[in-house]
This record gives sequence, structure tokens and C-alpha cells, in this order.
Amino acid sequence: MQSRRNVTLPGLIVLLVIIITYFVVFQKRQQPPTGKVQYPHTGSLNRDKSRLSYTRHARCRMACREIDSTEVVEILEEGTVNYQKTDTTGSRDPKFALEGRTDDGQRVRIIFAMAGLKTVVVTVIDLDQDNQCSCP
Repeated sequence: MQSRRNVTLPGLIVLLVIIITYFVVFQKRQQPPTGKVQYPHTGSLNRDKSRLSYTRHARCRMACREIDSTEVVEILEEGTVNYQKTDTTGSRDPKFALEGRTDDGQRVRIIFAMAGLKTVVVTVIDLDQDNQCSCP
């Protein structure tokens, strides 16, 4: 009886080590690599304003067209998608054209790109006025 107990205990320890090793290796495979994180695009727009960032070009267009970040967030949250101006397959990052009216009455189109975990403002367009901006 004593010898059977001695064989079972090392066997259980080996089995436990194998199970723990499997889960540690499996979990490491599930984590994204460090550095620039690439996520598969789902073709859907993330309307979470906490993940919003702006390109230099978008900031310049916003200043030229007198559109502030509050208005950009408003369009992100409440704007309607213009599918004719939206491109979810042609480039690296899906781009969505959202349109709507700001609080001060401007009719705008804002292009948002889904880049990893961020929603990036690419450009801002005033649909009623042709502002001459000298943005790069």
C-alpha cells in the first residue's frame, strides 16, 4: 500500500506541472506582441470618445473651419454614416465618413479611421462652405 501511494504522488505532481505549463504557454500565445499592436479590423466604427486621437491635418482643418473637439465628439456619437464616402476595405485602416450638424449649425463630414484601439480623426469638412485652408 505504501509503494502505491509513493507512485501516485509523483505522477500527480508531473500531471500538475504539465497542466500549468500548457496554460502558461497558451495564455502567452493569446496576448498581443509588445510594440505596435495590430488588431484585425471588424469593419465597424468604434464610437468611444475616450479612444479618440487627431492627425495634424485634422487639427489644421478644424482650426481653419472653426470646428472644435467638442463638435467632433458630437458627430462621432450622433452622426450618420455616409456609406458612399466610407471605405472599410480599400486601405490599411477602415475609414468612416460621418455627417451631421454641429451645435452652431455647420453641416460637416468628418472622416474617422479605425487604427488598432484608436479612433483617429483624419480630416474635417464643412459641407456648406469652401474654406481655403493651407493644410499639409
